[in-house]
Amino acid sequence: LDQGFTGEVLCEPFRISRAQSTVRKLKELIEKRAQIPVHEQKLLALGSNAAVRDEQLVEDLTERDHEELRLVLVRLEARWAEALQAIEKVPGSLCQLPIDLRQDRDLTLAAVSCDGSVLELAEAKFRADPEVVLAAAARQRYALDLADPLLWLDPEFARAAAGLHGAYALQLARKAQAAQGNADARKAQCAGSDGEQELMAPSQSR
Repeated sequence: LDQGFTGEVLCEPFRISRAQSTVRKLKELIEKRAQIPVHEQKLLALGSNAAVRDEQLVEDLTERDHEELRLVLVRLEARWAEALQAIEKVPGSLCQLPIDLRQDRDLTLAAVSCDGSVLELAEAKFRADPEVVLAAAARQRYALDLADPLLWLDPEFARAAAGLHGAYALQLARKAQAAQGNADARKAQCAGSDGEQELMAPSQSR
């Protein structure tokens, strides 16, 4: 394990048997050696900075046998880590968190990834976040109904949603696009009416 992003050495290097060892077991060893609770640990693959998941096998994290595995250990803020732990147990507890934590994108993403219906409890801004909405929809189709209508105007989002829920998503996309078309038409009509009134005003004054 390399040092954390602050430069502080969080845990001295040590060896483990890769056979059937999971990332979760690795974190438990780190907790014993460095007194860092498992829920406060985040392990990243050195180079890509991609987070490794607890259920992954350590032996699967390298491409070749006997290749050295190097990870970066990040210690999460205790308050944030406790919130994440609570969300993983009860996703709906997101709405009970302090406002600054409810506005945290990563915590919201974790909650909806466990239970898509939690999107209804999340801060409104996350209903316009395509990744958050799609993560929720992957768990529950109903989450697509909560998406900000403007998201459906994004072809990439619409395709991804259709990939999850086919005709249902396409129906929502067509509905949102029709509503936007009607709104644009009303704006154009109002703009035309205003222009006509401006042209008529001088002749009436004479």
